[in-house]
Amino acid sequence: MKIFVTNFEDSTTVAALAFLFQDFGHVEAIRLKQGKKRMYALIEIDVHGGEQAIRELDRREWHGMRLEVMESQY
Repeated sequence: MKIFVTNFEDSTTVAALAFLFQDFGHVEAIRLKQGKKRMYALIEIDVHGGEQAIRELDRREWHGMRLEVMESQY
C-alpha cells in the first residue's frame, strides 16, 4: 500500500518518517518529494499497517505540525 503524507517540517528526514511508521508494519520504501508549496512523502507499507497508520496518524500533531496522512492515489 502507498501512503501520502504531508504537512511536516521541511527538515524531516527519511529516518524520522521510518521511525514514526515502523510501529504500524513493515515499511518497504520512503520517498521524500518537494511539491509546489511543501514537502511530502510517499511511504510503501503493508496494507494492514497502512490502514492503521492512516487511522492513527492523520491529523495528529508531530513536531508542531498537524500531519495529513492518506492512501496515495498514485
